[in-house]
Amino acid sequence: ITFQVFPKSLLDDLRTTALALQRGDQTVIMATADVYMIFSADSAETERRARKLLPAELSTSAQIIISATHNHHGPDTAFSVNDDWYDVMANQVADAIVRAAAALEPATIEVATGTHRFGQADARDPLIVDPRLNVLHVAAAGGDQHTIATVIQWASHPETTLGWTPPGDYSAQCATKGRAGDDCNAEGRYFTADYPGIVREQVQ
Repeated sequence: ITFQVFPKSLLDDLRTTALALQRGDQTVIMATADVYMIFSADSAETERRARKLLPAELSTSAQIIISATHNHHGPDTAFSVNDDWYDVMANQVADAIVRAAAALEPATIEVATGTHRFGQADARDPLIVDPRLNVLHVAAAGGDQHTIATVIQWASHPETTLGWTPPGDYSAQCATKGRAGDDCNAEGRYFTADYPGIVREQVQ
């Protein structure tokens, strides 16, 4: 289940995605959002909201895992938090969890792993790079075997545009917006899901 959690931005949407997996009496619901990080206390509150909305049989038994893509270009969820926006986001993540649980259907799962090193680097000791790219594919059982979900895990910072400055001279355009000199940059003036958003679009 993927849906918009922030109005259309200058570049692309920020989204939250949830997947429910059930085998026998065990249910795991994973949710992630295009934000920098979600602290434990905030995750617990979002989980509490989701459990209030889940059916009784899942409300107490389901394992809920909430994470972030570690996107450096979304609204701040760590240091200078907009509480009103965060409240909306928490409700949207909880809603995605409930929708995923409601959409359970018979399925088969395949997993694969490979390596992808493009753009990976480590600047601090100990220098560790993990190039593994893991994929989990969930397909409907029987019939048309349509794809229900594809989960991709790869370890690298989503900060593609950090420090980016536009090519050429944009001083005239900046001046019309009251930004001149060193203030003529895009820092803090856009939201994007960075490359996790592009990967999601391409896979979909």
